[in-house]
Amino acid sequence: MTGEELLKLQESQVFRKTTMDATINEFVPESDTFKITDAFMPFKLVSEDEILVLIEHGAFGKTNPVNLGSEHKRVALPGYGYREHTAGHWRESIEFNEKVLAKAVNPKQPRKLWGSGLQANALNVLDIRLNNLIEYLSSKILIDHTYSEARWGVNYTYDPQIPAKFKVDVTSSPPWTSGGAWSNAAAATPITDLIRAKEQMARYGFLMTQVWMSEKTLIDFMESSEVQAKINNSPSLIDSETNRAKILLTLTGLVLQEDVRRYAEETTFTAASAIGDTTLNVDDATEFTAGDEITLRNSSGQEEQATIASIASNVLTVGAITKAYAIGDRVTVYKPFFPEDHFVLKGAGSTRMAPNNWYSTPSLIKGKSWTNPLPGKYTWNKFDTNVPYKLEIGAGIDGGPMISACDWFTVKTV
Repeated sequence: MTGEELLKLQESQVFRKTTMDATINEFVPESDTFKITDAFMPFKLVSEDEILVLIEHGAFGKTNPVNLGSEHKRVALPGYGYREHTAGHWRESIEFNEKVLAKAVNPKQPRKLWGSGLQANALNVLDIRLNNLIEYLSSKILIDHTYSEARWGVNYTYDPQIPAKFKVDVTSSPPWTSGGAWSNAAAATPITDLIRAKEQMARYGFLMTQVWMSEKTLIDFMESSEVQAKINNSPSLIDSETNRAKILLTLTGLVLQEDVRRYAEETTFTAASAIGDTTLNVDDATEFTAGDEITLRNSSGQEEQATIASIASNVLTVGAITKAYAIGDRVTVYKPFFPEDHFVLKGAGSTRMAPNNWYSTPSLIKGKSWTNPLPGKYTWNKFDTNVPYKLEIGAGIDGGPMISACDWFTVKTV
């Protein structure tokens, strides 16, 4: 690889911005990539960075009568308010060194095809990571009703101020009599909890038709003494015992949406670790918790599993490791998009007002100029033609969930 060859690679058609943007937007996501987003806050392109959202507080009545020729009633809207939201900004890149770049230049190919595999593979990885981000933020809003970022110099919080009544914990004075934690099979009353939660939302004008939960939460439901007693006393349920969705529908009237998908949280070593070490210094341990089973992977392709015993700042304590790791080696853990020990009821309300959406806001990078910002996923590249040669391929998106009115009910089950 020479500087001249790198310049030729830079001039290749595949590294033009229009080509790269087209590439990342042509990837077809898996059918359930945006399962939560599509159901609760569908993706939408918007033209403004500052978004005014009409916040709904249930001010839905019915029109008053009027005598012909008389004054009609004028309705104030004290239950409404406008709130301004600023979008989040999300982007990252993959950097290629000389060793990789040398393989990207093949003189036997037409010059316009140089680097096409490198470009497509990089954008494919970045696109998957962007899709995971979109779905992760949707899940955070669904479960926590807010999300915050305090990494890489960012200090950003999105809080749509969803009323507290839309989230309860069965172990902490819910508005109905509960048997408590679902993990306690003998005492738990998951059928009661689901039915009472559905009734609670009916009081707020919502007809709940679906229940969303993880595999672990569904197992807690099925193994509870309350559910097992119903199954044992009903031949029709015994016949369908392997069909958990049918059992849940029969007992609660709710259609099951089970979410078992996972994504990888990751960090990197900030100090070398030798064989036998029990403490791992990492770049960012924010998304890791004690008890997580993590994968350690070094630059030679070797990997091993370890379980986090404790975390202090960005230091992970594990059992003695069996391989050596250098600065920059990876640590990953798989987390569920839909967290365990929760269920969410989803239904329809009586309003046609502003919906909840995952807004993609305009980006200067996407628009290619200061005067024409555009929404959607965007890409860029940066060639360093000075030694050591490098190529950076990046992708990002601006935006995030914007909630007008909460139309779901979140229940913690432990």
